Amino acid sequence: MPILPILYDDVPSFMETPIARSKRELEGADAAVVGIPWEGYRVIRPGVVAPPLAKDAGPQSIFYRTGADKGPEFIRKYSMFYTLYESGGYFPEFDRNLRLLDKLKVVDVGDVEVVRGNFDETFAAGGRKLSEIVEAGVIPLILGGDHGVTHIGIRALSEHIKGNVGIIDIDSHIDLDDRRKFSAAWQFMGSFQLSKGNVKAKNLAQIGIRGLRNRILWREHADRLGVRFFTMRDVEERGIGDVTQEALEIATDGVEALYMTLDVDGVDPTFCPAQGYPETNGLTSREVLQVIRVAGKHGLSGFDVVELAPQYDDAVGTGAQFAARCLVEVLGTLCAKR
Repeated sequence: MPILPILYDDVPSFMETPIARSKRELEGADAAVVGIPWEGYRVIRPGVVAPPLAKDAGPQSIFYRTGADKGPEFIRKYSMFYTLYESGGYFPEFDRNLRLLDKLKVVDVGDVEVVRGNFDETFAAGGRKLSEIVEAGVIPLILGGDHGVTHIGIRALSEHIKGNVGIIDIDSHIDLDDRRKFSAAWQFMGSFQLSKGNVKAKNLAQIGIRGLRNRILWREHADRLGVRFFTMRDVEERGIGDVTQEALEIATDGVEALYMTLDVDGVDPTFCPAQGYPETNGLTSREVLQVIRVAGKHGLSGFDVVELAPQYDDAVGTGAQFAARCLVEVLGTLCAKR
């Protein structure tokens, strides 16, 4: 029997892929999984955030909820449902003869070393790790962490391409905050402001927006900047296929690279209970996978899944398995495209 690749403790590599602990081991890889187990600001109540080193919330907490920093660990554990030792990644939904290992080399580079409470050091470390992956010509697949880590992925991509970067965001929140740098609602504003000018608001399309935790200020920024967002009412009235197609057209208009970010609170909690900011009437798991397939068919240069809070998951890890499946789906699109 082969020795299973273990990153630390009882945490396996994603899908039990080979572990790449050095830049040299990235050579020849098509995609690399990287964890960023970071959670920065935590919302205690509307408009109030806890200090960076505040005590974690418990599993019974209602409004003040924490735990996104545990996301990478649990996504990797539940990726065992998709272990490559089972069938080599046989993926009949894409093609009755498609097997991931026949077309792709995927590695897991482990986690970025985060310093809890230190935004600057953590985001700098994340930038170095992501730059290493992108420089090697490898597609980064990021396991968050809170939504702030999306900025790390977008910025690394923007710094290593000549053209523009487009973004598709699945989310319940507009997340266009310009007040708290590195927060989980600042990632897009930060990317517009801190990139080399090739991340433009007109190429951000958001799907799944809903609920009463969206600030009017964010909507005003969207209107001013030209960000397009599609609410759940849009999805209900037009259908996910039509909405996704328009989102893709927005995100790919005049760009060289397409980045996709999945905040799990864009999904209905029925399909992903492990949420810090749950909101009913979200996208179904099938609708999310459909968006991934459409974006993947066009071609993805980077992907992340963020805000999984495992302590609020159900007893069988439905949310963690869903998050893992979304990354597996991205690999399926890469493989099918070849």
